[in-house]
Amino acid sequence: MSRTFWKSSCSSFLLLLAGAFLFAAAHPGYIWKDGVALLGFVALVPVFCAVRAAPRILVAPFGFLYGFLCYASYAWWLFPYNARAFFAAVGATAFMIALVFVLMRWLSGLFPLRGSYAMALVWCAYEYAKSLGFLGFSYGILGYTQWRSPLMLSSASLGGVWLPSAFCAFSAAAACSVLRSLPVRRSAIPAFVRAQLPPLCVLLAFFLLAGGFSIAERRLPQRPVKLVSVACIQHNPGSDRYSPESYRADVSALLSLTEQALAADPGTQIVVWPETAVVPPVVYHYERRIDFERYNIVVDMLSRLSRLDACFVIGNQHRVGLEDGTTADYNAALVFDRRERPLVPPAPDVYAKMHLVPFAEYIPFVDGGDGQLWSPGSSAVVFSARGVRFAAPVCFEDSFGSLCRRFVAAGAECFVNLTNDSWAQSGICQRQHLAMAVFRCAENRVPMVRATASGASCFIDSRGRVVREAAPFVACSLSGSMEIPVSPKETLYSLCGDWLAQSELVLLLWLVVCGIIKMRRRGVEKLAENEVE
Repeated sequence: MSRTFWKSSCSSFLLLLAGAFLFAAAHPGYIWKDGVALLGFVALVPVFCAVRAAPRILVAPFGFLYGFLCYASYAWWLFPYNARAFFAAVGATAFMIALVFVLMRWLSGLFPLRGSYAMALVWCAYEYAKSLGFLGFSYGILGYTQWRSPLMLSSASLGGVWLPSAFCAFSAAAACSVLRSLPVRRSAIPAFVRAQLPPLCVLLAFFLLAGGFSIAERRLPQRPVKLVSVACIQHNPGSDRYSPESYRADVSALLSLTEQALAADPGTQIVVWPETAVVPPVVYHYERRIDFERYNIVVDMLSRLSRLDACFVIGNQHRVGLEDGTTADYNAALVFDRRERPLVPPAPDVYAKMHLVPFAEYIPFVDGGDGQLWSPGSSAVVFSARGVRFAAPVCFEDSFGSLCRRFVAAGAECFVNLTNDSWAQSGICQRQHLAMAVFRCAENRVPMVRATASGASCFIDSRGRVVREAAPFVACSLSGSMEIPVSPKETLYSLCGDWLAQSELVLLLWLVVCGIIKMRRRGVEKLAENEVE
C-alpha cells in the first residue's frame, strides 16, 4: 500500500480518537460530571474531517470504531450491570454509525463544496431515526450536551432537542469548511466562499432567531402561576430487591420518609414514590389474597397511607387478570387520593408505561411467555388531583420528546416522573438521564418533579432549569413547590412536534435522490466520452 494511504489512515484514526474524546467530554460522563456544553459545538469537527480524509475502504470500519469508542465511554456504566447488554447496545450503535459514515462520505464526494453541511444533515437525521420505534434509543444525542445552556434550552421550545443538535452539527460543519478552505488555491477561493455563504447565513439566522427569542421571552411579564407543594421520596434501595423481606423493607422505608416529609411540611399536596417502589401488585394482591405475605405488605401500606392527607403517586408492578385466565403485568403509576375515594379497598387511577425498555422490560419480536416481561400501556393518561392536571411518565419515557408531548396535548400542566436508575449504581447514568429530562420541560414549557430510587430526584422549572435536587445515593425526601402556569401557552414544539427533525430527514432523502441523479449523469457523460474516443 502507498505511503499516502498510510498517512491518510493514521491522520484519520487520530482525528477519530479526538472526536470520541470530545463526544464523551461534551456529555455528562466520566470526564466531566455535567459535560462541557461548548465542546458540543466542535465535537464533530474532527469526525467530518476524518470522513473526508480516510481511504474509502476504511470509512465503514472507522465509523464502527468511532461509534464503539463514543458509546463505550459514554455508557460504561452499563458494563458492570450486564456485559452482554453493554456490548449489544454499543455494538448496534457502532454499526449504525458505520453506515452513517459511508453515507456521509458518499454525499461529501458528490457535493464537495458543501460536503460538510451534507454530513451534518446526515448526522442530524441519524440522531432522529435512532430515537424512533420500539427500539428507540435517545441517549447520546448531541443536543443533550446543552442541558445547562439557557439559550439552547430556550430554543428547544421551537424545535425540540433537535434544534440544539442542529446548532451543534452545523456549527461543526462550518468549522470544518473553514479548515478545508485554508489550503485552497487562491483562484478557487471565490467559488468556495460563494458555496459557503448560503449555509452560513442560514446558520447565523437560526442563532439570531434563537437568541432573540430567548431574550424576548425573558423580558415578557411573568405569567401567573399556581403553587403545588410536592414531596419526592428517594429511598435508595439495594440492587438485590427480589424477596418479600426486601419488599417489606422498601415499603417501610418509603412510609417512614413520607411521614417525616409530611410532618415537616403538613401542607404537602402530592407525594411521589419512584418507579416500582412497591413491587407486589397492590390491587391484585389485595383482591386475590393468594400470597398472604405480600397481601400483608399491601394492607399495612394502605392502612398507614389512608391516615395521611395527601395525594400519593406510587410506582408499582400493576397486575391485571385477563378474560382467558392469564394475567398481564404493567410498569405503572398508581394515584391514590382519599379526597376522591377511600384507599381501602384500593381503586387507584392507573397509568401503564407505554414505551418499554427493549431487552430489559420486554424482548422484541417475542410475544408472550418469558419474552414478555411487561405489557405496554396504550393511553397517555393525565391525572387530576389537588387542583392540578399532571402526567406521570415512567423512567426513561422522559427521554422521548414526542411521547411527553402527547401528555401535554392531553391536558397535562406538569410532569411527575417516576424513575429507578438504581440498578446501574452509577451517578453518571443518573446525570445523563437528567440531561434528557430537562428538555421535556423546555420543549413544552411545563415544570417537572422527578422522584427517583437513588438519584437524581429534583424539581425542574418550565424553562428546563434544575431548581432543587437531592443528593444521590442517600435515603431522603425532597420537598418544594412547583410553579405551574395558570394559563400556559402552547409552544411551537408542543403544537408541531418533531417538525425540524422530520424536515431534516426529508431533506436528506431529497439530497440522496439528487446524488443518485448526479451519479447517473456522470456515468452517461463518461460513456459518451468513451464512445467519442
